[in-house]
Amino acid sequence: MEPGSGGKESAEATVRNLAGFRVFTDRVTGSKQVRAEPLAAQVHGGNMWLVAGEGVPNFLDEAEVFPQGKRKDQIDAAAGAFNRLILASTYNTNFKEWVGW
Repeated sequence: MEPGSGGKESAEATVRNLAGFRVFTDRVTGSKQVRAEPLAAQVHGGNMWLVAGEGVPNFLDEAEVFPQGKRKDQIDAAAGAFNRLILASTYNTNFKEWVGW
């Protein structure tokens, strides 16, 4: 098994399970810390708010110690979503090109 292939297989399974919905996957590069920098800049600038909810305390606990904490996935996911939103115009949304048709 090649490095990172477990994530690829997981992403493929998630896309299959969400058939009928508009779903995108990303191949990320670089460290989680570097990918989180644009989001962190907006947080530090006071441009991010959280909607009250059950998961917010856990998210904030993870964010407080990121990237030294044991868990990094929630911050990585938030950063990925943020980066997707701000860089949306640079993403290739042509499905046929993604799958090589």
